[in-house]
Formats: sequence, C-alpha cells, structure tokens
Amino acid sequence: MFAKQNYEIKYKAYENKDIYIGGMYKNERNGLGTLYYENGDIHMGLWLNDDAHGKGMRYVKRKDKEYLGYWEYNRFIPKSIRKKRQNSTDSMQSSIENF
Repeated sequence: MFAKQNYEIKYKAYENKDIYIGGMYKNERNGLGTLYYENGDIHMGLWLNDDAHGKGMRYVKRKDKEYLGYWEYNRFIPKSIRKKRQNSTDSMQSSIENF
C-alpha cells in the first residue's frame, strides 16, 4: 500500500486550527501520523495522500468514543473493531501498536 518514499516527520498547522504531526510526502499526510482536530477529535494512524487509510483509531469527543479499525480514503470500515474510550491518547497509542 505504501511505496518506499522520502517521508519526513513534520508538524503542520492548518488554517482551520487542526494540527497534524507525522509523515508527510509532497506536503500531504502520508505514513503514520496524528491529526488533532480543532473540535477535540483525534485521528491517529496511517495516511495516504492526505486521507486516513489503513489501520487507525479516531477519538470522537462529542460521543466520547474511540473507533479502532480500518479506514479507506477517510471512511471507517463498519465491520472493523469499535470500542469505548479508555482514559487518554496514551491508550490510543498502545491500542494502535497492539492492533
């Protein structure tokens, strides 16, 4: 899925106040990274050409839920795993590593 490229780890702040930290290639999110949404949501996982694509976890603040599973072009695959929020983004990191 991910060709060997010259990815760089970068910090990027968007005009809408979202913040991304992770792999970038040609100024797009690629590889492993975390996007912190202005509304408090967080997506940690794999990215492809600016889309959440592959394994990942998204915390949705207004629902206080984590979605752990697979994404294809920013869409959550409904048959993948879904679980309640634990305590912190540290739990998100360990869940992704053990997924």
